[in-house]
Amino acid sequence: MDPLFAQTTGFFGMALILGAFILNMMRSWQVTDLAYCATNAIGSALLIIYAFLIGSWPFFFLNLVWVGFSVKGILSAARR
Repeated sequence: MDPLFAQTTGFFGMALILGAFILNMMRSWQVTDLAYCATNAIGSALLIIYAFLIGSWPFFFLNLVWVGFSVKGILSAARR
């Protein structure tokens, strides 16, 4: 495993989720917005890869659930 790849993947995933959270707190995005759900899905997918690479199974499963609910949000937003 390339440590730089793992760290870069983790940082990008974290930045996406943190960015979505901040925009939600600033009321720029709502939790039902497609952009919010998609950003969370991509961020958590990157964090799944990161967790796998570093062998952190609790973090892996946390983000697996996170991406699942984010995809559910994407599908709901697409129907609107």
